Amino acid sequence: MATPEPTSLTDAYAAIKVLAMGPVIFDYLCNVLRLPLLGRVAAGLPIGADLRSDDYVLLDRALFSPAPNYLLKVQGDSMIDEGIFEGDLIGVYRTSEARSGQIVVARLDGEVTIKRLQRQPGGYRLLPRNPAYAPIDVGPERAHRPGGTREE
Repeated sequence: MATPEPTSLTDAYAAIKVLAMGPVIFDYLCNVLRLPLLGRVAAGLPIGADLRSDDYVLLDRALFSPAPNYLLKVQGDSMIDEGIFEGDLIGVYRTSEARSGQIVVARLDGEVTIKRLQRQPGGYRLLPRNPAYAPIDVGPERAHRPGGTREE
């Protein structure tokens, strides 16, 4: 495949600059995660799932371990005592099991919310981290495997 000819002196300079920085750019690209931004998650009352995958965000791979499967944008303030604020992007790692004490993205009746998980006999309790909000008790009739966790 032939390299396109530069159409101006500025384009030629830019091409030379990129070629000269080749190893730096390669190193940068190897350490970048391209994660889909799938929608919003409530930090407050659960909201309807707003899942779309046409938006992507590039982030440094070193920010996460393990790498998340996708990002969600936080709407609300029920998790402010965990440092999760309105407008934040959270990385969600899909897992088949969530431990008590982990921050999870939970799906309840088709809506999603982010809370700290507390297992209890016969179900779960989803704990907000803002005293202005009440916990959400999830009995066996609504218990659903958590959709993801935020690793700490």
